[in-house]
Amino acid sequence: FKRGNEEGTIAIVGPKRMDYDRVLTMLEYMKENIESIEFTVSDHVYDDVIRTQVERHKVFLIPLINKVFHTKYSKNATVELLSDVHHDAVSDKMQLKVTDAFFRISENGISKVYHLECQSNSDASMIVRIMEYDFMIAIDQLSNDISSGCFESDLTLPQTTVLYLRHTNSMPDEFKVNIHYDGQVLKYKAPIVKVQTISLKEIIEDELFFLFPFYLMRYEEDIKKTPKILEGNEITEENFSQWKENVQKIESVEKAINEVRGALKICRESGNLTVYQEEELLNYTKRVFLKIV
Repeated sequence: FKRGNEEGTIAIVGPKRMDYDRVLTMLEYMKENIESIEFTVSDHVYDDVIRTQVERHKVFLIPLINKVFHTKYSKNATVELLSDVHHDAVSDKMQLKVTDAFFRISENGISKVYHLECQSNSDASMIVRIMEYDFMIAIDQLSNDISSGCFESDLTLPQTTVLYLRHTNSMPDEFKVNIHYDGQVLKYKAPIVKVQTISLKEIIEDELFFLFPFYLMRYEEDIKKTPKILEGNEITEENFSQWKENVQKIESVEKAINEVRGALKICRESGNLTVYQEEELLNYTKRVFLKIV
């Protein structure tokens, strides 16, 4: 494929018994999208941090799910990452539907499937997207059942939640949609996590390490409005108030950064984080901070 002045190659390695028609369709679809989409790395920092944590530290998902869905999984529960790319089961053409996190948690012989999405702004239309994702996920499984000759199957939706990195005061605690069919009503619900309302103390006590990198976003306005402090310029009576205000904003941000460092250290010293996990979370936090700046 070609994108601007760059060239690249996509390849799939698999067994000879793979479904070649579907694989080739998938590759062609990926090629077309890569060539047509303008990627700006900085615009995807939040998604990258989410997905990197899911891939490298999937154990962080357990306390978060316990918090959101009031479950009681232990740290020893098994987290299995599932395919995050879903296709149109009718046309068998790949759709650009990539979930942030789609996984199964199993413990004591019981398994449940979960779907997590991250939203950086308070966009209410997210409910449409997550329902579309959930039904595509369910239909994927349904199409597998039908392809095996089954004429009766279950349409099972995953347990879904949305992490809102920014929110408005009017945002509810969950999405609700009533699905009407043949006189019956199915209530679809998806809890909303307003990340900025969760305190550092709560993150530590409930081991919500997955949310650590986004803690500084509650100071976003201070961070964005803080220019350089009049470097090399004389402080006069006219600009002193602005200088003082900027210093105070910088001090509040520095205090928050030190709080995060201190909290990570506490978690590591208490045995809840390894040195590697501490370093990784600090790195993710820095990436989010630099994105805000």
